[in-house]
Amino acid sequence: HQVHWPLGHGWDMQVLNTGLVPQSNGEGGTLERSWNRAYVDGMVMRNQWTLSVEPWYVFQDNTYKEHNPDMADYMGYGQTVLTYQAGTEEWSLMARNQLESGFSKGALQMTWGFPIWRSLRGFLLLFTGYGQSLMDYNHYTNSVGLGLLLGGSSQ
Repeated sequence: HQVHWPLGHGWDMQVLNTGLVPQSNGEGGTLERSWNRAYVDGMVMRNQWTLSVEPWYVFQDNTYKEHNPDMADYMGYGQTVLTYQAGTEEWSLMARNQLESGFSKGALQMTWGFPIWRSLRGFLLLFTGYGQSLMDYNHYTNSVGLGLLLGGSSQ
């Protein structure tokens, strides 16, 4: 939802979204990993900078309690993304569950998006922490990814 709420010093709240996110790995039995969240995402912008703050509420339903009752300990209750647009390139840094877990079960992700040709873009992604995938949400991971995106931004 587009909004325009001036916050001072050139910062404006320009986007406010809410929603429900059901997420599952599609497995059953002991391999089942799923959770359901409700979120609010507020984006404030200033010049080339965008700050997204997205807290969420985790529903403690039966599937969650049975298969992954500690997922929120690793995935947290929200994430923050800071993005800088430098011409046609885009840099972003995502932090999740850092403060909540006392810096013990969080995640950081850096993404660089860049143009390749017309609407084809490339991106480089660096990830460190917990929760990169649902299956291994409680295992620490370091990874590098390189990909292509047709149209849009790299976020």
